[in-house]
Amino acid sequence: MRAAQEGLEKRLQLRHRELLAPARLGVTGHHHLAWGNRSILNKFSAETLNVTTTLAELSRGARQDFAAQPLPQLEELLTQVQTIGNNLGVPLDQLKAMLDVNGVSLSNGAISLHTPDGIPLRMLGTGSSRLLISGLQKAAGLSGLFLVDEVEYGLEPYRISRLLQVLGSKDDQPSGQVFITTHSPFVLRELQSSQLNVLRTIPDIPAPAQPTPSHVVLPLGQW
Repeated sequence: MRAAQEGLEKRLQLRHRELLAPARLGVTGHHHLAWGNRSILNKFSAETLNVTTTLAELSRGARQDFAAQPLPQLEELLTQVQTIGNNLGVPLDQLKAMLDVNGVSLSNGAISLHTPDGIPLRMLGTGSSRLLISGLQKAAGLSGLFLVDEVEYGLEPYRISRLLQVLGSKDDQPSGQVFITTHSPFVLRELQSSQLNVLRTIPDIPAPAQPTPSHVVLPLGQW
C-alpha cells in the first residue's frame, strides 16, 4: 500500500515467485524426467547434484576420440575447401573435421532417468509419464497450486482413479489447490459433487466465431 502511494513498484523475489507459480501437468512433460533447469528432478537435487567436472571430461574425451577416427569420405571436401580458401587469400593448411567445443558441451539436462535395460523414461507412454510426474510434483511440494488440462488424457479408467488420488481427490486435509478440466464420465464418477463445477457460455455474452466446447472444471481444493 505504501509503495503504491509513493509510486514505487514492489517486485517479488525469485524464491517468492517460485512459491506462487502453479505447477502444470501437461500433455508433454518429458523434461521432468531429466535434470534440466525446469525439471522437477533438478529441484529435488539442486544442492546435491554437481557433475560439472565429470561432464566436462566426457565432452573433452568425445572430442579427442572423434579426432582420432579417420574420415576418408571427407578428404576430398576438405581439400576443396582448402583450395578455395587459399585462392581467395584465406590461408588454410591441413584442415580437419572435428567436433566443435560448443557442439558437444554437456549439461545436467543430458542426464536422464533410464530403466535397467538402458531405455530412457522419456519413452514412457503419455499416461505413465503423467502419473509419474504428478507423483514427483506432489512429493516435491514446491507449489500450492496445480493445473491439469484434460486429466483423462492417455489414461485407462483405472489409472484415471489413481491419478486423481495422487492429486488429492480423497484427501481429508488439503495441502494445496488443484484445478483440472475434463470431458470424461470416468473422472466425474471418482469425484464428489462438491468438487465439480460446470462452465457454460452465458447467453447474454456474444459467443466467439468458433465457440469452444464446455469444460468441467474441478477445483479439488486438495492434493
